[in-house]
Amino acid sequence: DSPCSFSRCPSLRASSRCPSLRASSRCPSLRASSRCPSLRASSRCPSLRARASCPTSCPSLRASSRCPSLRASSRCPSLRASSRCPSLRASSRCPSLRARASCPSLRASSRCPSLRASSRCPSLRASSRCPSLRASSRCQSRRAASAKIRACVCLI
Repeated sequence: DSPCSFSRCPSLRASSRCPSLRASSRCPSLRASSRCPSLRASSRCPSLRARASCPTSCPSLRASSRCPSLRASSRCPSLRASSRCPSLRASSRCPSLRARASCPSLRASSRCPSLRASSRCPSLRASSRCPSLRASSRCQSRRAASAKIRACVCLI
């Protein structure tokens, strides 16, 4: 039998190039890439905790080379943080996460309608322009009045 091609055998724990590893960069369901044996994922594995760009000098890190203390990079929407926002749980490219890179104090961005607050979600708690407010002048169902919230605009 010829060596099993990993792209054809996603259920296997190792590829022909990395017999000692559990996965290759082409196997998102496995834990390690051919570039980072000790890491659990590569840049092509968004569902895993690390990307292949993490240098070999940081094998114990769970995140990318840009965010060694984080669990994910900006290319991993299913992970908790982006390379641009170390303290945040998500970036503007992660609609399923709680915050965007430009609004660290907010729980949602204008591009995240499924999150708790966005400038286009009047029913949510805050808009991307008013982190401390629960609604904008155009959100009649919310507590804030237009006189007090001049900087906020909720787009429906």
